[in-house]
Amino acid sequence: MNSFAALLLGLCVTAVSAGILFQEEFDNYDSFISNFEIEVVSNPHNNEEQYYTSRTDNVDVQDGHLVITPLKENYGGKQYTSGRMHSNFAWKYGRVEVRAKLPNGYGLWPAIWMMPRDSVYGGWPESGEIDIIEARGQNIQDIASTIHYGICCDNHYWESSGDLDTQCSIDQYHVYTLDWTPTQLVYRMDGKAYFQQSLDRVISWMYNEKGQPFDQYFYLILNTAIGGDYLSGPDPNTVWNYPAAEMWVDYVRVYPLEDISSYQCAAKSDADPEEICGNVNWACYNQNYADVSAQCTSDLMNCCNSLSTCSTASLVSMASQVYGAYDAQVNDATSCDFSGTAERSYVLNDGDVGDVGSGQCLIYDNANAKDICGSMQWACYDQSYADVSSECTSGSDVLSCCGSDPYKCDYKRLTDAAGAVFQSYYDQLPSPSSCDFGGVCYLDNPLIPLECYDGYDN
Repeated sequence: MNSFAALLLGLCVTAVSAGILFQEEFDNYDSFISNFEIEVVSNPHNNEEQYYTSRTDNVDVQDGHLVITPLKENYGGKQYTSGRMHSNFAWKYGRVEVRAKLPNGYGLWPAIWMMPRDSVYGGWPESGEIDIIEARGQNIQDIASTIHYGICCDNHYWESSGDLDTQCSIDQYHVYTLDWTPTQLVYRMDGKAYFQQSLDRVISWMYNEKGQPFDQYFYLILNTAIGGDYLSGPDPNTVWNYPAAEMWVDYVRVYPLEDISSYQCAAKSDADPEEICGNVNWACYNQNYADVSAQCTSDLMNCCNSLSTCSTASLVSMASQVYGAYDAQVNDATSCDFSGTAERSYVLNDGDVGDVGSGQCLIYDNANAKDICGSMQWACYDQSYADVSSECTSGSDVLSCCGSDPYKCDYKRLTDAAGAVFQSYYDQLPSPSSCDFGGVCYLDNPLIPLECYDGYDN
């Protein structure tokens, strides 16, 4: 690995933005190998079938692009070869953008992901893993974004977007972006946010503070695996077509937190929604210290008038606009208090998932009462991923009924109480897999399809 001083010198020479922290444009091979280390791995994890080599047959720079080429060949006891590399640069918070065309081919598993520079909390997955984007070469319309944490191996946890049907194609160029602040991870494709994860919480029982383990320096990994636990194939008859089966990366760029966000007054993600709305109503109708009329939108008012019609993420995002405008104008020691429902934090300039709509976790019509009860009992008694205690307390009568005979419960009361538990769980862990509950629920999500612009067409 090159020295930090040499890396900084290289960045100063090639920087195209005053605020950029790291970039690789893949204009030449020498620049690439100064910024990335090619990994040679003979026995990869996840039952993958490739040998990662450093040969230019598998990893090369061509026409201003990094090219990762998977090959079917006998090499080092393996039947396939491919390429994997990690950046010599690590960062904490900010934006990473990768413009890439991912491989199309049965059994190919491309990934753009991040690992911690230092194992502060222990070995994998204790110190975390961030999968910005991974895909399957035989399902070229699907993508997934995931974080891993916990303790190997019985207490290995992950939170994922699940497979998202983008109605795009991964074998076209797209800009894959991760915005990372002390309180959230927001994933974008061609500029549109499609998934977010809150870091404004103690993620699981093995950590002590909010944001852990995703509060440390991480580096970037680019690779194409072959086979493994994530997908089926390839088989002896598989034929890949080139260059479609190759992973082409146009650039990697990392920007600092200050370039992508502003430090401003915002609603706390774990504040009580009714308390937030009470403070919003005061700011919008009952004070004359600041003009926040532009932020007091009809969507926000409708949300507060009927909290069940909007998600907590949407409410927090809209209320934050009111809080921020008020605090900016009054700007005193108490102007970002709002009865304890607000705090100053980094708010993304481009917005997050809450700004463009968030999903509603809804119970299927005529879902089986016993199944609803079972999922509600699991959420209230058996899981430690999200705090739904207040909703469970409000639904204690339903839980008591479920423990006796689910089919004798009042069905409307059952679905109302369970629905509140399920929505709270999803709001804290907003991913499609967080709104399944054994097949009882479905996600009404306006974020999909994504808007695909062929990677900004540049």
